[in-house]
Amino acid sequence: MTNKSQYTSAASWCKDNRGDYISALRQGHLEAICEHYGWKIPKKNKPKGYWTNEKIIEEALKYNSPVDWMNNSGSSYTLALKDKELFDRCISHMNGGHKPRGYWTEEIIIKSALKYATKKEWKAESGASYGQALKNKELFIRCVAHMEVIRKPNKLKQLQ
Repeated sequence: MTNKSQYTSAASWCKDNRGDYISALRQGHLEAICEHYGWKIPKKNKPKGYWTNEKIIEEALKYNSPVDWMNNSGSSYTLALKDKELFDRCISHMNGGHKPRGYWTEEIIIKSALKYATKKEWKAESGASYGQALKNKELFIRCVAHMEVIRKPNKLKQLQ
């Protein structure tokens, strides 16, 4: 059974009463206070230097997508992002739709674009390749050259 408090979480209590929160944390009472009020027990921060490359890779293996990894272990995810090779190793097993850096070559983008009859269809079905093509105007023009141009009727002309 939980007791009432004006706070809904340990974080909201900490925001208004930082000194009391830190005191409870240092004295080892924070967990009991959280249980008393029915609050989720805050995660403990990792000590400085905890995240070695090996530990980052080990942590990443727990997740099936980069988004899942980021949401559940933001510190290891953020550190991995700082090293392209490490990040690519960390996500190599994931099936969350994330392509490794450098995946979208000109050849792959053009091959993707050729599957679609309109820009709208291409963007809806393969937004990643569409977005990569947009970064290079010349490449984008080549990608859409075979596509139908669908023009919306001019509303002014319809009113006349």
